[in-house]
Amino acid sequence: MVRLSPEGSRASGRAWRVGYQAVGLAMSLMLTAVCAHAANTFTRLLAHEIRAKIIGKVVTDDTHWSQHFRPDGTLQSIVLSQLRQGTWKIADNALCLTLKTRREQTTECYEVWLWKDQVEYRQNGVTMMEGFVRKEWR
Repeated sequence: MVRLSPEGSRASGRAWRVGYQAVGLAMSLMLTAVCAHAANTFTRLLAHEIRAKIIGKVVTDDTHWSQHFRPDGTLQSIVLSQLRQGTWKIADNALCLTLKTRREQTTECYEVWLWKDQVEYRQNGVTMMEGFVRKEWR
């Protein structure tokens, strides 16, 4: 039979307590990360929300491109200093953009996802563009 000295049992008790504390800390960090992720997730906008939060404003990456959604249905897009005129409409809870170039006209429809002022345009679950909603520039 092996007997532990009182010092050995105290050291063993401390090791268990440290182990429990480490597991508790790891669980706390994991729960904090899960809660933080849940608190800052994007939500998909419905048609009336797109109209309220996007129309009359500018969506931009603050550097390379911007899209000015005018309430009259016109769209002014600037990409790398090149102006492109077009139109927008909301169809089936998606924002559809029609832009004209010299040779053709293209229409793309996107789901609009928003978190605070951050916006994502998505198609079939894939993020196509990321930007920010800003007040109208004058």
